[in-house]
Amino acid sequence: MAKQETDRYTFRSPGQATSYFYGYVKLVALRKEVEAKLGACFQPQAFHDFILDQGLLPPALLRRAVLEHFR
Repeated sequence: MAKQETDRYTFRSPGQATSYFYGYVKLVALRKEVEAKLGACFQPQAFHDFILDQGLLPPALLRRAVLEHFR
C-alpha cells in the first residue's frame, strides 16, 4: 500500500495532494468569512448544501457565487 501511495503522489498525480490542500484552505477561509459576515444567522447545513450544489468550480468562482448568495 505504501508503494501505491508513493507512486500516486509522485508519478501518477504529483499535484493532487497540493491542489487538494489548496482547495481545502480556500474553502475553510470562505466559510470563516461567511460565518463572520452572517454571525448568528449562519447555518452550516445551508452553507455546505450551497457549496455542493455548485459542482466543480475554481476557488475564485466559488467564492464569488457564495458571497453573492449569502449577502
